[in-house]
Amino acid sequence: LAQVVTINHPLKPFLLINLHAEAFEAETRLKQLDFVYELFWELDKDFPVILIGDFNSNCLDADAKIHLFINDERLVSCSIDMENVSASPKSFPADNPDRRLDYIFFNPEHFELIDSRIATEFGDISDHFPCVATLKIK
Repeated sequence: LAQVVTINHPLKPFLLINLHAEAFEAETRLKQLDFVYELFWELDKDFPVILIGDFNSNCLDADAKIHLFINDERLVSCSIDMENVSASPKSFPADNPDRRLDYIFFNPEHFELIDSRIATEFGDISDHFPCVATLKIK
């Protein structure tokens, strides 16, 4: 479900949560995303946290669990057009992307977003296009 690693950055350590949520069993995925949401905020009490990965939750679906993260005003969601979520770049499937399943989130109290995008230039090295961000530690 989630790997949590400590990055010993020269300015200060931060945590990275790498997520791969359940793809096929919706009830399990909902529980996982609730758990990771709570985990993020629990860890954020002591360390800056970046949450990345395959959430298997499409932001184009109005009732998708990903909106728990996207609609949290305390979080920044990379490469998401908050004015028009349907216009946000798609990440899956890589051969003809029609939905967004991959995300990067962080608390802007700890990081500044420099740039973010869905990287398509690598071709079909995976069935997903990677979400890439450049962040600056505050």
